[in-house]
Amino acid sequence: MADRPSIWVRKFVKWGDNPGFEDTQYVLITSLPTFVAVQFATNSLPINTYFLNSTLLLITPAKHFIDVRIYLDPDDAYRGWEDCVHEEERLQFAFAGTSISAEGDGDHPARVTTTIWTHWVDFDETEADSVKRESKIFRQPSGNMLEMGTMKHPDTGKKEEFVHAWEKFSIDEGPKIGWVWNVEGEEEGIRGLFIRIGSVAQGVYRHGEEIRVGRTTGIGVAEGDWDVPQFSIGKGDVSLTELFFDEAQLGQNFVGKFGEIWQCVESFTWT
Repeated sequence: MADRPSIWVRKFVKWGDNPGFEDTQYVLITSLPTFVAVQFATNSLPINTYFLNSTLLLITPAKHFIDVRIYLDPDDAYRGWEDCVHEEERLQFAFAGTSISAEGDGDHPARVTTTIWTHWVDFDETEADSVKRESKIFRQPSGNMLEMGTMKHPDTGKKEEFVHAWEKFSIDEGPKIGWVWNVEGEEEGIRGLFIRIGSVAQGVYRHGEEIRVGRTTGIGVAEGDWDVPQFSIGKGDVSLTELFFDEAQLGQNFVGKFGEIWQCVESFTWT
């Protein structure tokens, strides 16, 4: 039986020898990028104000993945998709690609899995193929997972050991359909990958030095389909909105708003 897709919410993170901290949805204003701190200071908010953030990891049955962490804006839920184009400082990281896993001792209550994550498009690397990292996944009896490994710290740019705690996001409500679209134009420096799992979708698109990242939640759940929190961050001549089809089949092609040709490389359902 094919694997089910999965969505994970990062709840805790620890880098190197620094103290770990909860990553549940909020971060202190003092740790925000300068542009955010200035924006909130202008609104006369106290220095200890908490600011929304969110990290979601989507993994498909064929092991395509997309991992995005962004600083949210409380007004995101009230903006239209194309009106919600924000400064790239709102983005802490975004990358997508494929993963390969080898399971360890299946009799252990927290099964250990070694996973190699190969990036195909990356917010921080024009040569994403050069990014390959390995981590140990410790699956907990609760169904959640603990990840340990080494990767480049998004703030310092240096490779550091990390510990991430991930909580499984329920995919049993709403539409049980999903797919993966990708686009590539080698001469133009174009690469993009878009994943939908049920009611949640994320996309990362690179055109040369320009990056566009998007996410929406609640597709097919909220009345009217589009009255849901969503964002589109960065620059790039791409409209990620167009990839929310009611149905997509493996091998299907689609010409985007700006002439880019997307291909469906995976399509799936689950029970």
